[in-house]
Formats: sequence, structure tokens, C-alpha cells
Amino acid sequence: MALGEWVGRRDDLEVPHSLWFAAVIGLVGGFTTMVANAAGPVWIVYFLALRLPKEAFLGSNAWIFLILNTFKLPLSWERGFITMDSLWFNLLMVPAVAFGALLGVKAARVVPQRAFDILVKVLAALTAANLLRG
Repeated sequence: MALGEWVGRRDDLEVPHSLWFAAVIGLVGGFTTMVANAAGPVWIVYFLALRLPKEAFLGSNAWIFLILNTFKLPLSWERGFITMDSLWFNLLMVPAVAFGALLGVKAARVVPQRAFDILVKVLAALTAANLLRG
């Protein structure tokens, strides 16, 4: 299948809309974020398969990663992944993150849904390939 065919189709994948399937995705996403900080492709593929509109897609991703990262905080602190130096650096980055968030909101408003879907699929594939490459 050519790349153009893969990124442009919206009706070729049916995802179960059941609690068990969502729970499995949640477990896979939680596991991959904890062991490799790599849950992005899991959630992206799941939300694309659900055919969420871009606003719901972006909002759902924001909530998922807020929840996952909040749960990871105590474990990350305990393992030494978070230090006082890293906390200070994060504090210094708040203005840049806020600017990026505002820019992202504005960009999401002007990007058409189809272009958004294609861009997300391409970026998810590149991310997954990079993760597999090691």
C-alpha cells in the first residue's frame, strides 16, 4: 500500500468500543510510558482509530499524559529520575512551554482535519520507527 493510501483513509480500521479494549490500551500505554517514556505512538494510534476530531484528539492526549505523568512523579522521584536540578530547569522552561501551548492552540484552529490526520500519522510512524531503531 502506498503512503498516500495509508495516510488518507479513515474507514479502513474498526476499533472495538468496549471497556476491555480501552483497558488493554490503558495498560499498554501505562506500561510503555513507565518503562520507556514511549506511550505517544500507542495513544496516537488509538485516538486516530477512534476517529476523534482534532480538538478531542489533542484534549484527550493532554489529559492522558497529565494523568500518566502525575502517577509517574513519585516513582520517578524515588528512582532519582527527578532531581532538584531538573525541577529548576523545568521551572525555567515554563514560559517556553506556555508559548508553545498557545502556538499549538492557534495552529490547531487553522489546520484542516484531513491535514491534521495525515501529519499525525506520519509523525507517529517516524516516532515509532525511531523507537524501534533504538
